[in-house]
Amino acid sequence: MLNNLVDKNTKFDGFVNCAGREETIPLNLYKSDKIKSLYNLNVFSSIELLRVFSKKKISNNFSSIVFISSVMGELGMPGKVGYCSSKSAILGVVKSSSLELSKRRIRVNAVSPGI
Repeated sequence: MLNNLVDKNTKFDGFVNCAGREETIPLNLYKSDKIKSLYNLNVFSSIELLRVFSKKKISNNFSSIVFISSVMGELGMPGKVGYCSSKSAILGVVKSSSLELSKRRIRVNAVSPGI
């Protein structure tokens, strides 16, 4: 995917990941396929982009990565258990990956806008 789009002599200094989908579904109506679909877009695709971007052949040291989370990942909201939990998961990805990538001086941050 990203490996095929990159010129072999070009490295990135940063990227912003703003992928996300929001659904309002009461908890008693949630089905596992809905949560899997939401997490595939909001969380798992973000982790895959981070994994590819953090390769030395793709990114420079001192690069910056920004994920768009949501204030709902910290506060929660009725009817949005999937969205809120997936945006909270992004915050966990940011915390863990920032520690792991600090040896290359790659900054990983999240912006959590509100409604």
